Parts: sequence; C-alpha cells; structure tokens
Amino acid sequence: MRLSRHLGVLLVLVTLNCSCSSHDQPRVENPLTHLRKGQYLREDYIHALCETLSPLEASRPDADPQLFTLDSDKNGAYLMPIHNFHEGDDPHRVSREGRLQIDSNPQGIVDTNLAFNAGGMESFTLMKGSSQLSFRFVGDAGRWVSDSIIAGTYRDAMGKQYSFEPGGQAVFPGGRRFDYTLSMDHILTHYDYIYSEKLGLAWMAKIDSKSLVLYETSGDIGETVSPTPKWQLTRLTPVACK
Repeated sequence: MRLSRHLGVLLVLVTLNCSCSSHDQPRVENPLTHLRKGQYLREDYIHALCETLSPLEASRPDADPQLFTLDSDKNGAYLMPIHNFHEGDDPHRVSREGRLQIDSNPQGIVDTNLAFNAGGMESFTLMKGSSQLSFRFVGDAGRWVSDSIIAGTYRDAMGKQYSFEPGGQAVFPGGRRFDYTLSMDHILTHYDYIYSEKLGLAWMAKIDSKSLVLYETSGDIGETVSPTPKWQLTRLTPVACK
C-alpha cells in the first residue's frame, strides 16, 4: 500500500513538472503574420521617386532590397525580395532571435545580417549594423507607382483631353481605352517607359510635374526610340506621390 501511494505521488509530481515546463517555453509567434499581405517598398526609394518622378532615377544604388512581397506557404508567412524590380528569390523568414534568414535549398538556412522589426500592420524595418531600412505597404508596387506618378488628366496642344485613371486604364481622344503601367524594371532599358500589356506596346516617358511626353519605341524590348514625341501632354491634375 505504501509503495502504491509513493508511486501515485511521483506520478502527480512528474505530471506537474511536465505541465510547468511546457508553460515555461512560450510559443514564439511569427511577427510577419501581423503584416498585411502584398508588396512593401523602401521609404528612401519612395522619397526619391516623389522627388524625381522617375522610377529609373529613384532606384537606390546599393545592393540592399528595395521591394519585398509578403506571402505565406505551408511553413507560414515569409518575405520575398524582388531584385532590381525584376526577379524573385528564396523565401526570407524571421528567426526566433528576430533575424531575417533565407530559407534556401539546398544550402539550408542562410542569415542575411539583417534584423527585423515590425512597425504595425503596414510597415517594418530592417537593421543592418547602425543603418536602418524602412519599408511601407503599397499593395501592388507597379500599380502604386503608376497611380502615384502618372495617374491624372492631361490635354494636348489642340485642347483634347487624355486620362490615365487610377487602377490602370488610359482613356484617349475618341474613346480609345487601354491598360497602362509605368515600369519599375529597367534591367533591359535605360529610360523610363509606360507599357500596355493589352496592346503589346511601350512608350518612352519623360515626366515632370507639369507635363508627360511619350515617344514610340520599336524592336526587341523597345531598343529603338523615335526621335520625335508621339504625344506631348500638359498635366491638369497634381502628382499624387507622397
């Protein structure tokens, strides 16, 4: 009987000890789950974009990421850098220690030397030594840049009106409508350009706070640019970028 009572006490103590141990190790939550899914642009890129009105000139000269896409898979939420606004990478995840790490195959986990800190649902920062990179949620980066720089109403020298609507539809005289995007990707071009997927066309763009000048392009990836503009438009609405 004494042995049975002793065994019972031991079982209770073991159960309590295991219960306490599980509570002593709280579950570490992925900080990326608090952020909105979509794309995040670097704040210094956004600042330069609003100053220059040129995605080409706004591109930062360093090798650090300028654009991340936040998404999730079976292993949870992750960040993917879009290098040069052109191509993606392996998933980047946040470790228990708050480090941004590359979940790479076959190399395994690779540290980026960047420390992650969420700033709410729509922003985060990456610390690299004493320097800080800040990122802002923009949803779809290409659409955000186009709406911020191009969207608005214009007129030509004849007084005809043109509209580049927020959301990606252009309306030209005669009711001509087509999709448009101001490109952020300059891997294969050395100038700013607007393209239309529906029309399969691209136009070199010269943009300032008062005008939009578009030049026709031809050849592979717009390798030839017309020496004279196709449209010279005066801006009637202010630039939205901020």
